[in-house]
Amino acid sequence: MKNTFLILALFLVSQLNGQQQDLINNSWYLQKMEINNIAYFQPSNTESTNTVTANFNNNKFQTELICNYLESETLSNLTDSSFSTNGFTNSLAECQFNENITFEQNYVLIFQNNTSFTYSITNSSNYKTLIITNPQNNKVFYTSNLLSTQDIESENNMIQIYPQLVRNHLFITTKKGQKLRLKIINANGQKVAEYLCSPPKTKIDISTLEKGVYFCILTYQDHQVLVTKKIIKE
Repeated sequence: MKNTFLILALFLVSQLNGQQQDLINNSWYLQKMEINNIAYFQPSNTESTNTVTANFNNNKFQTELICNYLESETLSNLTDSSFSTNGFTNSLAECQFNENITFEQNYVLIFQNNTSFTYSITNSSNYKTLIITNPQNNKVFYTSNLLSTQDIESENNMIQIYPQLVRNHLFITTKKGQKLRLKIINANGQKVAEYLCSPPKTKIDISTLEKGVYFCILTYQDHQVLVTKKIIKE
């Protein structure tokens, strides 16, 4: 019995150390933010050409934004699921596009004025997902690889949202045997439409939406995210 407990203890320690090592050893690519349960995505424009990244280097949290950087003070109490810091510093450059300014302000807001955070890392077949949560339950989602749409669709059993350039109708196909929920979010993070999608294929009329960039978030009924895809309404 003692041997069983010893083996279990060693396994748990290795798992905890592994999560900390994953946090430190990977570069993390931003997928989205959630503030007050509203999703925000990095804008797509001529100024915002590189994906926002985050790293845990030299015992600090460092992130490269569109026009600025954000860096924590020395991290303390780094555990398998949380970390603390005495504060953050950020550069004060100003983006040219208002949507980029708003995006950076929202990102910084999640971290500044907070000193403790929780995190979780989950493994998929070809990438890891990091979720950092602040005390207000606002979240930032990253992946360990810079994912293409094809990577995400393959991981989620060939779920497809198409076309990317949409004039009237959007199509969702899936091999999953249950109804899914599709939310359409505008570039300001506001939900503009929501639909229930039935397998294997759903046709959605979005002709009434204004022209512009939107983000489609496909989830289970319990709101667990399966696929996120950017579309452009013509």
